[in-house]
Amino acid sequence: MVSAVTTSQLPSLYAPVTGRIIAAQPSAAVCQHGLLGKGIVIEMTGSTLYAPADGSLSHISSSGDYLSLRLNDTYSLQLVIGSGDAFGNHDALTVLCREQTEVKCGDPLVKINQSLLRSLKPSQQRLAVLLCSLNSGHDSESPEWLTPGLITAKDSPLITY
Repeated sequence: MVSAVTTSQLPSLYAPVTGRIIAAQPSAAVCQHGLLGKGIVIEMTGSTLYAPADGSLSHISSSGDYLSLRLNDTYSLQLVIGSGDAFGNHDALTVLCREQTEVKCGDPLVKINQSLLRSLKPSQQRLAVLLCSLNSGHDSESPEWLTPGLITAKDSPLITY
């Protein structure tokens, strides 16, 4: 799947995991004030987290619960699993990639053990997808995010133009 960049510099984003969009406002404390960007929350049912767009993986926590993907000179994307505070270890997640790696839309990033994930609190079974403008002086556009409902990894677009 190819991620196109429009003239607005807002890239196409595809579902990073199969599941259900459940909210437009992330509830994890690390996401609530919008410092990491604005986006959606996905209740994950899939077993793999994929790159939702082409970009450079600028950071991935050792536990795999936080990833930052630089999409272009204007936008970055943060992916936060659960509350984003697993730090060194998250038993349900296995990191499949390395920091500072160029990724293509659809590349596998993290393997998810759904049996272990389901044994955790419901809030730990959610993924926040947050889009952030890299230029504080730039008046970034607000994308139209996909409304709540079922999504399929690598196939469902998350934003519309």
